[in-house]
This record gives sequence, structure tokens and C-alpha cells, in this order.
Amino acid sequence: MDALTAGLAIIAVQLCMALAMGGIYLVDRNRAAGAQYWACAEILIAAGVAGFLYDAGAGRLWILSLSNNAIVWGAVFQLWGIRTFYGHPRGYDAWVIGGLFFVLHTLVLTQPHVPPRIALFSGTMMTMVCISFATAWRGNAGQSTLGAWLVLGALGTMLFNNASRITMVAMGTAELKPMTQSVWAVFVMYLIPLVGMVLYSVGLILLYFERSIKEQRHLATHDGLTGLLNRSALLAAGEREIAIALRYGRPLSVALVDIDHFKRINDQMGHQVGDAVLVEISRLLSFTCRQGDLIGRYGGEEFCIIFPGVNASECEMLGKRLLETVRQYRYLDQHPVTVSAGFATLEAGQVPDSWNTLLKRADEQLYRAKDYGRDAFFVAYGRTNPDQAESRPAPASLSRNGTTATC
Repeated sequence: MDALTAGLAIIAVQLCMALAMGGIYLVDRNRAAGAQYWACAEILIAAGVAGFLYDAGAGRLWILSLSNNAIVWGAVFQLWGIRTFYGHPRGYDAWVIGGLFFVLHTLVLTQPHVPPRIALFSGTMMTMVCISFATAWRGNAGQSTLGAWLVLGALGTMLFNNASRITMVAMGTAELKPMTQSVWAVFVMYLIPLVGMVLYSVGLILLYFERSIKEQRHLATHDGLTGLLNRSALLAAGEREIAIALRYGRPLSVALVDIDHFKRINDQMGHQVGDAVLVEISRLLSFTCRQGDLIGRYGGEEFCIIFPGVNASECEMLGKRLLETVRQYRYLDQHPVTVSAGFATLEAGQVPDSWNTLLKRADEQLYRAKDYGRDAFFVAYGRTNPDQAESRPAPASLSRNGTTATC
């Protein structure tokens, strides 16, 4: 393959990828943040390669300067795209590197020798690729996906390509004619970059689709407002935890937690405030629960919490802690909010309960707490102790006096 054919292949690939990136950004701007920069980068690189091909025939230095700067700024836009995709600020380092290259390249452009220009260009590109590699590595930390590995592999290929150019300069083989006519020069200048650019573009597109699929899966199992598990995910988790509890002979407890007078909050302060309270209460419940507990939004202002390994007596301690944590909360530092809760327990060795039965028992205790006056909780003991009375800690007004009521 000669330089012209390889260069035209790079241009065609870059323009096709620019069209794909631009289309993705127009269709889904939220998930494809950064794709607009990638589309611009593809166009700049294609223009730069076209300039190289034209310059090879005519030898016009001003076209060579524009071509080099177009490719360097294409790398700048690629870096901005990666940073935007992962939610990082664009930063000023790329501006500095691009501007410094423009100044230095203008100074060496009048020199009769080619190697200094090649070394400056390749060194600048290596710097940009290294920064992009570090950004992609941090952004993909803990994620082993095909898109992530393709992007990192493509950036590694580009690093190797520019290091090869610098090696050719050091060996004294980097002159204009050999770089565009010899087989090795065509391989280094065009074929390796072509492979790297294709892998890079495909990797970026895969990253976008992987993010879209991940978000869709998350939305299928999580509540869009609070980020907690949704009702269907709670059902699956509850049945799974019951099976585990029965298999290993461990207790399991379930709590239904309801925000007191939530309709009053919506009516008096508006639904936006109500949504904000829901988010804050979900955060407080998550903070109070253990790491292995499963918490979700069961519906409206009601939450469901699954406590693996927790028996009925431990539920009383958890109930006190949950209620006390919420009591200390003030929306906008002035509006108090309280919750009521009902607990049901599947004790170790107990006759198996279904998820719906366990949840129904917790719901009955929640209604008892609300009938009692709210800001309270009740615990339903397991059926292995049918004669044991259900108990609840007293509301704040009684517990402050050191009194505990039972029924």
C-alpha cells in the first residue's frame, strides 16, 4: 500500500466516524456528552491528513503547518471529549500544549531540515495521548469493558506510533521522501495510525452504548428520583434473601417506613419540596442502615428495608436508630420531618414465609404505628413465638422520659 491509498483510507474512516459521533450526540446529548468534541476531532484529523498528502506532492510549508496543527488540535478535542464524557472539566493544559506547539512549529518551519519538525510533532502528540490515556484509565477504574479496553489499546497504539517516529528521527532516517515513499515509513505514518484511529473511534462508540445499557439496566431496578431499589427489584431481592435465610438457618427482617404527613408537605410546600424531602429521607435511611442491608422505595412516600441476619430483638434497636436519625433532620434547617415504621421478622428455624406474607406483616405493624400517633414503630415477632406480645419503643416524647410502652 502506498502513502496516497493509506492516507485516503484514514480520511474516509475519520469522516465516517465524525458522522457517527455527530449523529450520536444529536440523538442523545445527555449520555453522549463529549461526542461533539470527538466529531470535531475526527474532522480536524482528516483535514490534517489531507494536508499531508497534498504537501507530499507540492512541498508547500504553509500547508504542512496547517496539517500538523489540525492533527494536534484534533488530539486536543479528543482529550476534551474524554474528559467531558467522564464528567471532568476540560482544563487549560490542552490549550497550553496546542498553543505552544503552534508557536514552536512556526519557529522550526523555516528550518531546512525535516527531523526537528517531526520530533516536535510526535513529541506533542505523545504528550496529548499520554494525558488522554491517564484520563481514560481513571475514568474506567474498576470497569473491565470491551469499550474501555479498546480505547486504552488504541491510545497505546498511538503512543507506539509516535515513539517510532521519534526513534526514526534519532536514527537519522526521518526525511520527507522516505517518510512518504518507503514501506516502513508508510507503515509508521499511515497504517499504524489508521488501526489506532479505528480502534479508538469504535471504542468510544462502545463506551457510549455500554453507558446507555448500564443506565437502562439501572433504571429497570432503581427508582429514578431517589436512586434506591424500585418495587420490582425489592420483590426479587426479598425472595432471594428469604431463600438464603432458610438455606443457612439465619434470621431475616423487613421494615416498611413511611414519611408522616407527607401529603401535608406536598400541599403546603409544593411537590418539588416533597421530592426533595423524599431524596433526603432516602439518604438518611441509607446512611443509617448497614452496608449489607437492601433499601428501596416501595411506592410514594413509603420505603422498604431488608435486614439480612437481623432478628426481632435487634429490630427494636434499628427502629430506635432510624426514627432518631430522622427526628434530627430539618428540611431547610427549620421544618421537622418524622417517619413511622413496621418490622416483621423471619426467625431462624421458623416455618417458611413468602415475601408477600412477610411484607403484609410489616405493613400491619406500620399501620399500628400510624394509629398510635406516628413517629413510632412496631415489631411483629416470628410465629415460632405466637404468644409473645408485639412491642414497640415509645415515641420521642416518652423515650425522653426513659419510659417504654408495650402492648
